[in-house]
Amino acid sequence: MDFDKTVLWHCIDPRMNAIYDDEDKGVAAGYENENILLKEYVVNNNWRYIVLVRESANDPWKVAHEDTNHIQ
Repeated sequence: MDFDKTVLWHCIDPRMNAIYDDEDKGVAAGYENENILLKEYVVNNNWRYIVLVRESANDPWKVAHEDTNHIQ
């Protein structure tokens, strides 16, 4: 996936945003809320979700999860 050519939006899906409230953060386990970033984007008319994480504010973001469905 070439993200340079993809527009990312803030995720508005409440199922995904629950990660900030959940004690069990699933794919983002071990990361503080300020080091978790949820985005959504469209590919071929299909919405996709991406969860980015980082160790600290000084570290780069990395992909923890990317899929067409919300995290279960």
